[in-house]
Amino acid sequence: MLDLVMLAQWLGTVGVSGFYPLQNWRLFFTRNPVGLSFLAFAFITVGVAGYLTLGIQLGLLGLIVGNAINLGFALPILAIILLRSKTLTARERSRGLLVLGTAFVAFAWLLLLGGAVLETAAGWIGLAGVLAFYPIQNASLFRSKDPTGLSLVAFASLAVGLAGYTMLGVLVGDITIILGNGLTFIGTLPILFMIVRYRKRSP
Repeated sequence: MLDLVMLAQWLGTVGVSGFYPLQNWRLFFTRNPVGLSFLAFAFITVGVAGYLTLGIQLGLLGLIVGNAINLGFALPILAIILLRSKTLTARERSRGLLVLGTAFVAFAWLLLLGGAVLETAAGWIGLAGVLAFYPIQNASLFRSKDPTGLSLVAFASLAVGLAGYTMLGVLVGDITIILGNGLTFIGTLPILFMIVRYRKRSP
């Protein structure tokens, strides 16, 4: 059982961790964040922070490493969308910043409480943030029908990682990991489809 836990944990870590450098490279390559939603990436940044905190509380090294790396890459994506997106509306900018600010205050309060409250809340924050990402990002991509800023390889890597983390959640019996990663694995499929469907000659 221990071997399966390690396998699932590192499969998830490698796949999900691969998403952000590949996606960042895509953004640096195109210098065009069209198709990426600032609000969606604000939510997933909060979700990653939640799962990082959960990993620390559970002592799962793979979950810690993967989400620490993810957080480091998610923040530049937010900055690129915020500074370079020509389609970012004032309304979406305000909502995204509100999500980030509220999460900062919530984490500060939870760290003071610590213990089981922090562990439980971190898991549910991770779940909520990650789940919110997909419908918002899918809607943004569907409206623009322009996946220029999105990397097919990055989202394929993400799908593999999410499958691994879903298996990890089953093995360790954590419902937030199962739901968060299982449902988001499903959420990656429309994104993959739309990237293939709408891209022109994007690498």
